[in-house]
Amino acid sequence: MAHMQKGVHEDVRLAINRADELSRSAHEAHHEPVAQALDSLRTALVHVDEALGGGRSALPIVPELVRIVDDLASFSERVAPEVRAFYREAAQGFRDLVRQLERSLEAIAPSLELPSKPLLGVLPLARVLPQDLHSAMDYGSGATCLATALMADSTSGKIAGAALGASVVCVSALTDYRLSVAKIIPIEAHEAIDHLWGLSAIIAPFAFGYWKKDPAVAAIHVMAGASTILASLFTDYRAAKGVGRSVEEIDALMREGV
Repeated sequence: MAHMQKGVHEDVRLAINRADELSRSAHEAHHEPVAQALDSLRTALVHVDEALGGGRSALPIVPELVRIVDDLASFSERVAPEVRAFYREAAQGFRDLVRQLERSLEAIAPSLELPSKPLLGVLPLARVLPQDLHSAMDYGSGATCLATALMADSTSGKIAGAALGASVVCVSALTDYRLSVAKIIPIEAHEAIDHLWGLSAIIAPFAFGYWKKDPAVAAIHVMAGASTILASLFTDYRAAKGVGRSVEEIDALMREGV
């Protein structure tokens, strides 16, 4: 892991030097939009370099790098035809670098474990339940509800079980917490979804009428919903990457040692 981090750090510094060289050439050729994009790229790469050197995650900077490289590609199409291919190739090179950099940063970055912002200013009521345990409960609730889709006799019970199970598993797999497949959904959004999902699971048997035909399935859905809401009130929600937060905010939290 240390060897990989050293390699990533070296790649970033080489990219800084390359962006610096191209920026000087663009300024000299009076290709100002291209030069400004390269200056911005260099600045963002310096922030990555500083984050790696300070032991912090540089992943939150990647979206900014992507935006800048997109700008660079756009500006490269507006220069004189005789140099267009050169800048286009440079933009593609940086795009490939950013893609590789994101994969490498994903591999070496530990979870940042950033506490969620309070939901509605007050939730959770207390941070007692560890995030990983809550995550495991999410997947467990999803598996249980999916199983009820096979148990149910009524069509509405089967559909509700499948919908409730699939939705919680998908949201969990895409949430910005440690035990997920992809970090896309902000942890605060997940917390809100937990409450909405729990309420939906409680209401579903009565709204769709299968509580009479499938009482056991209905009871499982109600218990799953109630337990999800109860757990959510006392979970120490923690983000792995800080999706939806600014780089400055994440850096400030890391310096505070949260």
